[in-house]
Amino acid sequence: DVAAIPNLASCFRRGAGVPRDPAHSAELLSEAVDAGLPNAMCDLGWMLLRGEGLPQDRARAVALLQRALDASFANAAYLLAECFATGCGTPKDHRHAWRLRMLMCHSHTNGLNI
Repeated sequence: DVAAIPNLASCFRRGAGVPRDPAHSAELLSEAVDAGLPNAMCDLGWMLLRGEGLPQDRARAVALLQRALDASFANAAYLLAECFATGCGTPKDHRHAWRLRMLMCHSHTNGLNI
């Protein structure tokens, strides 16, 4: 079941019940991203930002996080806001970071409506 892949990938990333293997985690997440799972896009974006399990690629990370947000995955808003606030993988844009943070806050009370 492709929906379970991000959970399995998380186990490999952290070494929970299986040997820690961030590279295998990234491979699994890539499969789930190809299947269109927004939570996998967010998780792989996080790993790309940090260079965990695969080479750091901040521009690709931001693109994945934006895809996850476009698919109404609210957790991506937090990571994207941090990217825009710090200029990590994107030009600094404090206004856009603030908008993303407000979107995230709103989503926790009313559901994400983009």
